[in-house]
Amino acid sequence: MSWSHFHFKCRYLASKLRQGHTKSQAINASEQVEISQLFGKSALTPAQQSFYSEILTIEDTNKLIDTLDAINGINFNKVNFDKSLAKKSSQTKDYAIGLYFIFAIMAYGASTFLVPQFIEMYISFNSPVPFLLGKFSEVLFTVALILLFPVGLAIYTSKSLAQLNNLLVKDSSPRLFRLFLPKTTLNKMSKLHQLARLPLRSKPKKNSAFESLIYELELSGEALGTELASILTFYIEEIDHECNKLLNRLLKLIHALLFIGIGFYITQLYEPIFAMGAIIS
Repeated sequence: MSWSHFHFKCRYLASKLRQGHTKSQAINASEQVEISQLFGKSALTPAQQSFYSEILTIEDTNKLIDTLDAINGINFNKVNFDKSLAKKSSQTKDYAIGLYFIFAIMAYGASTFLVPQFIEMYISFNSPVPFLLGKFSEVLFTVALILLFPVGLAIYTSKSLAQLNNLLVKDSSPRLFRLFLPKTTLNKMSKLHQLARLPLRSKPKKNSAFESLIYELELSGEALGTELASILTFYIEEIDHECNKLLNRLLKLIHALLFIGIGFYITQLYEPIFAMGAIIS
């Protein structure tokens, strides 16, 4: 997602406050700007809007200006997760859905046209119909339901990775991460969120040595934003690496389940064909 609209609002608001406008006047002025002329129809995402609204709760004008400068110094457009990760997961999702769709067509064709013919041939030769062949539709339906799991997992993985950048302003990691990522990586995600929101606080949280260390640097405004951007980039690279490993593990699981299911389908379809050959001979 793009942060250009968000940063424009922050820069414009800070500029108006420096010109001597009151907070309410500056906010009203920023709301009257024809944003569509600059950024088209793009609007803030819910996470961005929530973050911006929280910034506006700061009452002290000087603190608000410092916060806006720090946020702009971070520049979330440059501090971003690797887009190739989300793209890779999206391609996996499309592949899994496509494979399942092909399986569904093949399964429907087999159960509708082939299997009834096989059953009639067994009956015509006065040979007992194999149990699985007689229950082919039920077995196939069960396999189709099981295969929905890897497809659903692929969709959920793609959705979760597409929301990675929300971690910057939203203190909630997708359940997928909490289930499969190591605790150290989850802690890094939590610190990532703390860092992005650090300019909003005037003092560190109690018992937070991590935040206290940042405050000891005695930075403010753009200087704080620049340093935070550097630290955020470090954490993002670490999290990116772990998410790539997670995605590769999930890809193997998804592929394995899909191919096992399709392999089972093919086995059940060809077994009566071979058996029929033995009966005829």
